[in-house]
Amino acid sequence: MRPHVGHDHSGGDLDVRTWVHDPQGPAVLISGTYQVGGEVSRRLPAALPHVLRLPGDAWHGPLPALLSEEVVRDQPGQEIVLDRLLDLLLITVLRAWFSRPEAGPPGWYATRSGPVVRPALTLLHDDPAHDREPNTAAIVRVGIPRGQRESWWARSSGMSDACGTLRFMDDELVGTQSPQRRMTDPEEALALLERAVPGLTDLRRPARAVIDWAGVEEGLGTPLPSDVTHLAEWYPTFDIGGFLLVRLPEPGEEDRMVHGTRDTLATLAAAWSEPGLGLPIHPAPGGLLPWGESCDSDKFMWRTTGPTPQDWVVTVASRGGAWWHYAGGAVQFLAEYCAGLLEPWGLPPIDLEVLPS
Repeated sequence: MRPHVGHDHSGGDLDVRTWVHDPQGPAVLISGTYQVGGEVSRRLPAALPHVLRLPGDAWHGPLPALLSEEVVRDQPGQEIVLDRLLDLLLITVLRAWFSRPEAGPPGWYATRSGPVVRPALTLLHDDPAHDREPNTAAIVRVGIPRGQRESWWARSSGMSDACGTLRFMDDELVGTQSPQRRMTDPEEALALLERAVPGLTDLRRPARAVIDWAGVEEGLGTPLPSDVTHLAEWYPTFDIGGFLLVRLPEPGEEDRMVHGTRDTLATLAAAWSEPGLGLPIHPAPGGLLPWGESCDSDKFMWRTTGPTPQDWVVTVASRGGAWWHYAGGAVQFLAEYCAGLLEPWGLPPIDLEVLPS
């Protein structure tokens, strides 16, 4: 995070954080940048318009003036002071924005002060190691019956497992959707995805990457389907619409993908450990192996059944507890979901903007 401010410095030198476009201009601009990465960080931008305009009479506070005074100083600890002031300014602006009727604050913000959500979140924060399924522990301890936990938590908090919670997979199977023709050629599947998501090609590597697939296979205990290995050789991990994150191994960093997948498997295994919940988790025979996730806690996985990975089907576990199968590969699934060719079955319409992650 780096704040900058524009001032009228028509006389004298400018400090290292100040720039001037017009010394006689009437406007002063304070700017700051944040690095945004990961599921937690994406939730806030997704809840905001591309440009948020808050009129001066909509909120009041001393922070802009204080920040403009501090930004020109160069004393020990100044970067820390500026970072914290910018944090406070951002929080103040967001509070003022979300209090406005046109803002439509998301559930995870609007219900934080509720009589049940707040104690549950306090339990999560005070004792994060209490249970590998922390939302269950917290909800039980504030008195929500098991049969109502999933619908209550989704409705009340809007929290995802990236924020320390996990959805159950305890509803009945919705069904199976099948493509008109299952694509077995990885290049054909990737071309279909590139047509469905035109902006994706902006991330395409100039040359095919060399990835240690033997190391990935050893780390996961299985080879992966050829459509996804082909995708990973041409693309880095990417995010579609600020919603769906497709995790892919990076050259030289294959261990990160393996360890992340293992962590997700451990979390899923703990969350679905109660008898009768969901499906088995890899490496159990036919177990689920995740390849993507959404910021709303939807899980996109392979069901590892069939003679080879080319025969695996996609299983979607939605944030509401419903789950369903797609009898095709992951890349073809992405293409048909983004093209609007699938019944969403618990998934929202998806924005086709693509970002690296």
